Amino acid sequence: MSFEQFSLSEPRLKAIQDADTSGAPVPTPVQAALIPLMLTGKDVLVSAPAGSGKAAAYAIPALDLLQQDGDAATQVPGRGPRVLVLVPTREVALQVLDAFRTYGRHDAYYSFAVYGGVSMHPQVQALQRGLDILIATPGRLLDHLGQGHVNLDAVRVLVFDEVDRMMDMGQAVELERLYPLLPASRQTIVVASSLGDDI
Repeated sequence: MSFEQFSLSEPRLKAIQDADTSGAPVPTPVQAALIPLMLTGKDVLVSAPAGSGKAAAYAIPALDLLQQDGDAATQVPGRGPRVLVLVPTREVALQVLDAFRTYGRHDAYYSFAVYGGVSMHPQVQALQRGLDILIATPGRLLDHLGQGHVNLDAVRVLVFDEVDRMMDMGQAVELERLYPLLPASRQTIVVASSLGDDI
């Protein structure tokens, strides 16, 4: 199996090649399962352990889906994200941000991560300049929404990454507050390390 069989864009295939040191990148099982489903616009629930390549599994097709929407957000100041990834912690947010920047290196799409424990000011500046992809912890995203720094009206792809961990950390209440603020028409991807009863 190869990434070429998924009919990915040339910028995506080039970024995949650049990121792989073997010279012959092969999708992991979760990537082989998730990429084609996402490209068809389906909602997906997937279980994938840490280290399985799950961030790339949704970042790669999400970036290709953005190409259907035209110009990058850097040309539209203040535009809200079209891809929103909710994560449990700062650590996961930075890992996901790295995946989007790695596989979007040949595009003009702007990605950024917001999370607690740091100053909001640089985050506000990034949100106000306009962005395509936002990775966020639920609590910090609610803070920005409450102060009018960002809106979610343009979200077309919503990803819950490590949703089981978010449940374990007590973030369910925050997710319930966020849910009504999202467009009803969107693609939803739910990624868990294990599919428990609470998901």
